[in-house]
Amino acid sequence: MKAAVAAFSGKGIETARAVARLLGAEIYVPARYARCGLRVIEPSLNEWAGARFADCGALVFVSACGIAVRAIAPFVRSKAEDPAVVVLDEAGDNVISLLSGHLGGANELAKEIAAAVGGRAVITTATDVRGVTAVDSWAVAHDCAVENVHAVKEISSAALAGREIGVAVTDELTPAPWPVTLWLRPRVLVLGVGCKRGVEFSSLAEAAEEFLEESGVSPLSLAAVASIDIKKDEAAIIKLAGKYKVPFVTYGAEALNGARGRFSYSERVERETGVFFIFGESGEGDGRRLRLRAGRGARRGGRRPHEGKDDLSGRDSRPCEAQEEGSMRLMAAGLDQRESALETRERFAFTASAAEDFMREMKGRGVESVLLSTCNRTELFVFADEDPRDILREARGDADFFFFEGAGAVRHVFEVAAGLRSQIPVEDQILGQMKNALAAARSVGSCGPTLSRLFQGAISAGKDIRTEFKKRPHETSVAQRAVRKVREALGGLEGADALVIGSGEIGMLCASMLAAEGASVTMTLHRRRKDGMKPPKGVRLISYDDRYEAAKSSRVIVGATASPHYVLLAKDYKAPAGGAVIADLAVPRDIEPAIGNFPNVTLYDMDSLGCDALPADLRAAIERIMDEHISRFYEWHHIHECMPMIEEIRSFAEREMAAELSGSAYDSDAVREASRNMINKLLFSLKEKVDMDMAKNCYSALAKAAKG
Repeated sequence: MKAAVAAFSGKGIETARAVARLLGAEIYVPARYARCGLRVIEPSLNEWAGARFADCGALVFVSACGIAVRAIAPFVRSKAEDPAVVVLDEAGDNVISLLSGHLGGANELAKEIAAAVGGRAVITTATDVRGVTAVDSWAVAHDCAVENVHAVKEISSAALAGREIGVAVTDELTPAPWPVTLWLRPRVLVLGVGCKRGVEFSSLAEAAEEFLEESGVSPLSLAAVASIDIKKDEAAIIKLAGKYKVPFVTYGAEALNGARGRFSYSERVERETGVFFIFGESGEGDGRRLRLRAGRGARRGGRRPHEGKDDLSGRDSRPCEAQEEGSMRLMAAGLDQRESALETRERFAFTASAAEDFMREMKGRGVESVLLSTCNRTELFVFADEDPRDILREARGDADFFFFEGAGAVRHVFEVAAGLRSQIPVEDQILGQMKNALAAARSVGSCGPTLSRLFQGAISAGKDIRTEFKKRPHETSVAQRAVRKVREALGGLEGADALVIGSGEIGMLCASMLAAEGASVTMTLHRRRKDGMKPPKGVRLISYDDRYEAAKSSRVIVGATASPHYVLLAKDYKAPAGGAVIADLAVPRDIEPAIGNFPNVTLYDMDSLGCDALPADLRAAIERIMDEHISRFYEWHHIHECMPMIEEIRSFAEREMAAELSGSAYDSDAVREASRNMINKLLFSLKEKVDMDMAKNCYSALAKAAKG
């Protein structure tokens, strides 16, 4: 496991050396302590921490807890993804497991470090304090992945209370045996892949996902991706292994032909590769199952810009413009339910995999980007010199896009996170959708520090706003709005037959709400959920193929799938004798619009669910919270923007000082450190004495002078 150790004092560096020896890690220190064998924390502690979050399995801070917390706070995502973070004081007396104690291994790491430095491990997780086995620690120890991480807390609470808990250790996607089931996926499967040379990654990834689903196994149980050795440099397969975060291994024809199992013979494959079979299942490899399958063919399934100004300071600061001669700009463009028709939004809707492919392409073009695509919006945020409207037109055709840049784009991102641009004001789903969009952008490498910090700040503001908003009764999702509309149309839901088509997040939410209203709810299950989550108690599951039969008797129908085409066609749908109320919550739409013309059938789509206005006082409170967080983003960006100039000045001072004192008795490292400390004090105190615009002008002039 790759690890990094940060220390901030002379005494702390000595303690850090002991930790680094234990972990085989590098030590990072502030520039003033830079010397042989030590690396510098740069360009800032926050950005250093963000980089280490991405490439390390463990971070160790020899510092106060507050330093570590502030450094890692913008990058903490979930217990399933975060690295282990351990903090110890400079004397090594207390070694604290700070983050990802179980899944990340921070608890065990703290114990190991404490033993190495003669300190005391401080473990605060309740299961460890009470001496109860933590299920996520058990999973790590037995090389299992936790599929539904959200259930860990409930399972651990039950264990602490002495109640019976349900933990399923299996690679198979099966119905949950207990009301709350923690799914642990042992890494015991190898996915064998064969494909044509040069196959597109998107096609291969789709085929692999479908194959795993059809086979009824969890992708988290993959231990490796494998193929014949002539495919060792096939880019799509290498990328597929990266997607599943497993190694890519290859075998020669002789080894494959010696495998025991059930296979399908192919004369052509034998002629071209020397392997007798094309696909099948083997018991070879330490009890792991090797699945080989042939590759599949590819499937394919503006208006006037808004001017942006800095409404915090009253000046046109354009905070996110040029780093290189004014070419890089922060911009946002897209469509939402407020100004674009549903038919248009359907054309610009992206599935999760399509959004990742899109952002991956943007990375290849040098465009820092985040794509947010939901039922009510498709928005592209870029920090680049390419107009996002042109990029969207190139991808999906022309439309009347909204557009923001500079300070206007900053505020727009915060308004989206606040829920001010949602159909249901301050609804909850948008925050999760923004988190997912940011995570996807990070995973493909399309999101740099500017957009990452902007989105993190907006999401943080959104959380604070919802804390304020919870004080008032309100609807928090389009699902709540839809259920209310249906209830009002029927005069009540007690005893009504309801059909929910789709078992995703919105489908589950609707099923739960309808059941709570007394409806008899049936839900289709087209694909098993990856997290193992099952519908609420009392909801009946049927095959997706049986939806038309169930619809015949359903007074209530909810469409909530991610299908690119209609799932209920007018020619096949038969309404019950008493009529039906249908809520189509999908984009693209699930229900063919012609069904809305049937006698006694009421059809609501996303555009007909309505939109409420916020009370003026609540809007003002939300704006105040937003302004506070936007100010923080600007503060960060101004410093981030100046760092290249500051570094240029520091380097110049070091060179000049070293040249002036060359040949003297002074130690060159000490001279370099002294000059760097002096320049740091001057430059960073400057921004405290004058306003930021003047400080930036000073930095710029000094940097130009340093360049000569």
